[in-house]
Amino acid sequence: MKKRIIIGLYICCLALVNVTAAQKYTAEFLNLGVGVRALGMGSAFTGISDDVTASYWNPAGLSQFDRPEITLMRANMFEGEGEALFNYNYFSAVTHKIVLPYWWKKTKSVPGSFAISYLSLTVPKVPYLPENQWRNDLLAAKDYSTLAGQQTYVDATDTALFLSYSFPQDFLVKWMLFGLNLKVINSSLSSASASGVGLDIGMIYTGLRKGGLTIGLNLQDITNTPVAWSGVISENHTASGVDNIPLSVKLGIAYDLRLPFTTDSCVALDIDSKDGSNVSLGTELWFADVVALRLGYRQLSGASTVNNITAGLGFKFFSSYTVDYAFMTHDALGGSQRIALTFSF
Repeated sequence: MKKRIIIGLYICCLALVNVTAAQKYTAEFLNLGVGVRALGMGSAFTGISDDVTASYWNPAGLSQFDRPEITLMRANMFEGEGEALFNYNYFSAVTHKIVLPYWWKKTKSVPGSFAISYLSLTVPKVPYLPENQWRNDLLAAKDYSTLAGQQTYVDATDTALFLSYSFPQDFLVKWMLFGLNLKVINSSLSSASASGVGLDIGMIYTGLRKGGLTIGLNLQDITNTPVAWSGVISENHTASGVDNIPLSVKLGIAYDLRLPFTTDSCVALDIDSKDGSNVSLGTELWFADVVALRLGYRQLSGASTVNNITAGLGFKFFSSYTVDYAFMTHDALGGSQRIALTFSF
């Protein structure tokens, strides 16, 4: 019961329950990460971003491949009383050079890479505890059984749509890749809802790629993305006002290793300015271009430090189909598993 109450409070933060004082946790679901390959590497992917999930990690990376690709991810996260507490889904598709009608008679190819991505987090039966003194007293006394009897339940859903574009590799300078994200965010909690539009700018320095090194930079929410709330959460709680997702900077460094018995391998380090200085470290080893092993570590800073250990596997079939699996641990919430299918054409 104690674990379920703690998880319930954590979900409340993700769902933006306390909207009047939730600036720090605005659209927190966007920080859960996507792409099982990247998550198996501890989310150290800003400097790599060479697959269809680049629209999330660093949109500049979309220009690194020139054929269409689609990925689907599904995760039932954090078991509680026999059922998953989070239902997390992700879809992304990327294509290279879109052909558009031109002057009604001709067609013209638009250079660069385009991607559309959609992610959703559904949390049924969120334990809702209003902000008042009795709740704080029970929390201080660790009286979780009484809390469980007093709480009510609401449903929460968060979604985000990413529209991404990566400029051609010879745009401005040959040794720098550039990309943009336009993202539309929606959240709902009971009868309340919120929406906002944000912008990300990504860059990858490739001037040292021959030596095995790439450096990525992702400036997220450069306009301090506003998220406006309206509606009613419960009888005594009305959602109103505008929260902002503050600018965060992600710096990633990736280095290609040359290890025996592997066909491709790398190690990557990410530093994220969000909520302090989050650090991610990961590695990936490919054997015969068929099987991949991944390990990672992520430390999340803030009011309390949270450590995550991750591991993953990848299997490639016929050079066009990939199945990825990742297992992730969390200090407070335990372990979760994710699986994804990726198709290249």
